[in-house]
Amino acid sequence: MFYLLWGRLSYNPTASEDVWMTELRSRFGDAAADVSTTYHAGRCVVSEIAAAHLADPNMYIWPEINPGGLIADYKDVLPSDQSFIASPAEAVRNVVQNHASAKQGPHETAELFDGIGSQIEAAVSRAGSKLGGNQEWRGTELDLRLPAF
Repeated sequence: MFYLLWGRLSYNPTASEDVWMTELRSRFGDAAADVSTTYHAGRCVVSEIAAAHLADPNMYIWPEINPGGLIADYKDVLPSDQSFIASPAEAVRNVVQNHASAKQGPHETAELFDGIGSQIEAAVSRAGSKLGGNQEWRGTELDLRLPAF
């Protein structure tokens, strides 16, 4: 799916959804829409991790497997989008000083990840109930579930 989307959208950003839905239907039949929903929800996870917690500003990161570093240093890691997301220190200052902020804080970030995870889990469950013995599904299901954790 990555190469199909990357190639098609690079060549023609206005490509019809039918291009990839046809492929998903050929692989997953009636569960194609649920698999598509899972891909769609999962696309936000890595970019949100990098936006909220940029462990290495030189971009030598692999957010999906980064354990977060030492807890004592975790509080000092800045978000990549500091105009939109409050750093841990800023979020704490806002709470202690009872200062309202329009920036995304830790609770909003957690709610965002919970919502994405719920969408992914629901779509994977629906697809799994329709795909039973599909061999490709057995190899794809774990990849689709991982962003939900």
